[in-house]
Amino acid sequence: MACAALVPLGYDELSVNYLFLLVPLTWVASRGRVERLPDLVQLAAVVFALILVFSILIAPGQIDLLTRRLASFAVFMTFLAFAIVRLRPEDVNAFKLALVTMSILYSLQAIVVFLQANAVGPVHFEAKNLVGSQRYGFVYVIALWILLLGQWSGRRAQMTRLVGLVVVTGGLGLTFSRSALIATAGSVLVFVVVRAASRLLRLEIGVPGGKALTGLIFAVVAVVVTLRFFPLTIEFYWETLLAPIVDRSLFTSMGESGTSEGIRVVRVIETLGYLTQYPLTGTGFLGIWAVSPTGGGSAHNQLLDVLLRVGVVGFAMYLAVLASLMRFLSRADKGLFWGMVAILIYGFFHETFKESQGAFILAFLVGMMSQDWRDRHFTRSRRTRTFAPQPVSAQ
Repeated sequence: MACAALVPLGYDELSVNYLFLLVPLTWVASRGRVERLPDLVQLAAVVFALILVFSILIAPGQIDLLTRRLASFAVFMTFLAFAIVRLRPEDVNAFKLALVTMSILYSLQAIVVFLQANAVGPVHFEAKNLVGSQRYGFVYVIALWILLLGQWSGRRAQMTRLVGLVVVTGGLGLTFSRSALIATAGSVLVFVVVRAASRLLRLEIGVPGGKALTGLIFAVVAVVVTLRFFPLTIEFYWETLLAPIVDRSLFTSMGESGTSEGIRVVRVIETLGYLTQYPLTGTGFLGIWAVSPTGGGSAHNQLLDVLLRVGVVGFAMYLAVLASLMRFLSRADKGLFWGMVAILIYGFFHETFKESQGAFILAFLVGMMSQDWRDRHFTRSRRTRTFAPQPVSAQ
């Protein structure tokens, strides 16, 4: 089920694969109850429900949008899907293995298609239309962090880890998504700075640890493989991201609404303009299409999308849940924590949790946080807590 939930199915501009909801629905139906929610999550549910009610009451003339509003609310609230069920360590391992497995499969597909196209004749940036995708890059980056920092036990698991790192890195490059590159590089930079600062504070100055050396070796191998088999990706990212930064044309493009950079500025202006009229409810869970004169269907920014849909109070609540989730992951699972750091960076340039595969990731992580809260508050012995670090096995 976890692998199926990560398949990016779409209809028109909508992401529609919400199969993961079958898990909590089946769990609740078989037991006739839901698990207790953390106080913060309960408060968030109440706040978002009130935003829905008020947005309907203050816009009685929008009765034709009621169905769309209710559907958007239901999709938004899927972040609670796994918070109401009990999760076990094996569920978490299955979740992480699914992220890695699907990333490897989609990366292999992209690599094969690219190499086949290149064998027929030299391809240039039109390869972006063959294998590129900005809707799956954030899944790749969290999979990379799981591979890098996860506790992988057994020879088979270690081989899976090494092969997975190479393959997923190749797939990540072939997304031809600047957001994926920025998210990966940004999260790595933050990781290095945090680790270096931590070592300095503890006065641990010496030879880097095993994981650091492994990461360095992998980086060298990745560069060599990329230069040998996928030099086009380096050319693409240089011409579309790095060179425009150097010559400052990227910043000029931000003033032109017809460019990729400019439309993002337009979306920010449209959102802030609308919120000056409806700061408490936003659009009431409707998307940017409801307010944009250009008829846009994408806010091109996950946090901006949420801000527009729920207003400033709901947005503050959303950030509070994310902050609590990040605190939990920082002590429970380093791979998932740094993967989420990368996804949050990615979200500054594209929707992430709005996509069905992103909704599944967020819902499961909130479920992990909720289960940990129940273990800490309602379990007599901390030794029975669910989310002590668990080694991943490639069985």
